[in-house]
Amino acid sequence: MNLNVLIISCSSLFLIASIVSLAQDVDKEFNVTVSSPAYTNNGQKIMVDEAHYNLSNDDSYEPLFKLLRADGYTLSFTSSEISSSALQGVNTMIIINPRGGRYMDKEKVIFQSQECTHLINWIKNGGSLLLIIDNYYSSSASKNVTDLLGVKVGGGVVTDSKNYDKASMRRENLLFSKENNLLAEHIILKGKDKNESVSTVSSFSGTSLKSINNEYSNLLKFSEYAKESKPDSTWTTGKGLFKQTYVRFVDPVSVAGLSQALAFELGKGRVVFLGDGNMLTALVVEGQKQGMNAGNNHNKQFALNIMHWLSRKL
Repeated sequence: MNLNVLIISCSSLFLIASIVSLAQDVDKEFNVTVSSPAYTNNGQKIMVDEAHYNLSNDDSYEPLFKLLRADGYTLSFTSSEISSSALQGVNTMIIINPRGGRYMDKEKVIFQSQECTHLINWIKNGGSLLLIIDNYYSSSASKNVTDLLGVKVGGGVVTDSKNYDKASMRRENLLFSKENNLLAEHIILKGKDKNESVSTVSSFSGTSLKSINNEYSNLLKFSEYAKESKPDSTWTTGKGLFKQTYVRFVDPVSVAGLSQALAFELGKGRVVFLGDGNMLTALVVEGQKQGMNAGNNHNKQFALNIMHWLSRKL
């Protein structure tokens, strides 16, 4: 869940969370160098969606885009609706946290039915999609797309009382590792050799993903200690600088065995679906590094391997 912290107060019936912006900056010291780029010239074309009030419109994901360019990919950004003509010549599309509006109606379904049709047909004909949805607003706004992909998004915040980054003291900062057996045996995590192997991935305030297809690979599996507080309703108070958004969360429920990252094939195409976007950022939040720069993970290599698999380099 990007940009916000949940300040939670409890009652016997539900949780109330005030969404407050945290002080954060892009880590300008993050090293985007790639020792052996996937492409030395004319790399595959990646198109980033900016037509649906996406959270990728700010600079939070600039380190990811710089990393992909360093790996040899060609990036473009589109503010046009998804269509067969817009997707022509595109190898991989990235969609990050679409919303129904920038300030109001953020939970409203934003994808038009024809956009869904064009996107799914494009994937089935060989296109690749990296889809990132990690919050209530985006899960609601993209429900027609995720339904077609066969994935149910929890839309809440997952915590784990055992498998989290103890140094951060935040139970929503999850750790998936070979050591805790929460990483799948998948080529995205193995890489092409030991230099590309991923043994630890960390996430930050992400949500749950539930696949309706048993053939989908659960890259990051939630442990038996994982629980999710799911949103029930939202409301706002105040105006201007004093405007505050509140979300009511039902009591936490177990999400053991569910996922924070799925990989699957759809027709001739491939999809990677992440339930946390912050894992592919490189931020400094309240003095703490968060994302590919955190130092306790292999998120940078994870990002590269995802794109290598989507572009069939793996």
